[in-house]
Amino acid sequence: MSSHCSPRPTDWRQSPDRDLNDRRVGMTLFEVLLVLVLLVVMASLAMPILKGTLATVRLRRGTDKVLAVWSQVRTRAIEEGHVYQFRFAEKGNQYRVDRWYPDEDYEPSRQAPSADEPVQLSDLADPAEDSEETEWRLEDSIHETVEFVSGQQAQVNSDGEREVKTLEDKESEDWSAPILFFPDGTTSEASILLRNENDRYQRATLRALTGAARGSKLLSATEIEEQESR
Repeated sequence: MSSHCSPRPTDWRQSPDRDLNDRRVGMTLFEVLLVLVLLVVMASLAMPILKGTLATVRLRRGTDKVLAVWSQVRTRAIEEGHVYQFRFAEKGNQYRVDRWYPDEDYEPSRQAPSADEPVQLSDLADPAEDSEETEWRLEDSIHETVEFVSGQQAQVNSDGEREVKTLEDKESEDWSAPILFFPDGTTSEASILLRNENDRYQRATLRALTGAARGSKLLSATEIEEQESR
C-alpha cells in the first residue's frame, strides 16, 4: 500500500496574501500622510484669503452698525422732539449718542444745518425743562479691528455758501465734532470713514434733507487719496 505524502502546509507568516496585505497597509498609510501634507499646504494658502474675507465682513458689519444707529437716533429725535448728537472716537472704535444742547462757545454745533435753514437756538429744548427726565444715551463700539478714521460735515456759512469741514473737534481730544439729528427729521450732512486692519475702507454718508444713510463700496487707500484730492 503506497503512502501519499500530504503537501507541507505553507507557513502563514510567509503567505503571499499576507505580503499583499502588508503592502496594501503600507500604501494606505502613505496615502493618508500625503493627504495630510496636502491639507496643510492648502490651509496655509487659504489662510490669508480667509483672514481677508473675515476682515472685510467685520468692516461691513461695522459700517452697517453705524447706519443702524443713525436710523435709531433719527427716530428718537423725531419721537421725543429733541436734538441728538452722534460722536465717534477718531482712530478708535467707540461712539456715543446723547442729547445736544446749544452752546454759544461751540461754533461747529451752532452752525450745523437743519434742511435749508440754520438752527434756531430758541427752538431747541431747554436743559432745565428736562431736568426731571431720564435722558436716553448710548455708548458702544464697533469691532476692535475696525476704526473710525475721519469725518466730514457740510455746513452753510454766514454768506450762504456751502462748505465742507472736518469733524475734528479742537475742544475735545477724545471725540469728534457732533453729527446732529433734528426733530423735523433732518440731520447734519456728514460722512465718516471706517478702516479695517487690511487698510480697506468704507464710508458711511448721511443726507441732511432726508436723513437717509448709506454705506459706500469697499475702497482702497489709493481710492481714498483720489477722492480727497478732488
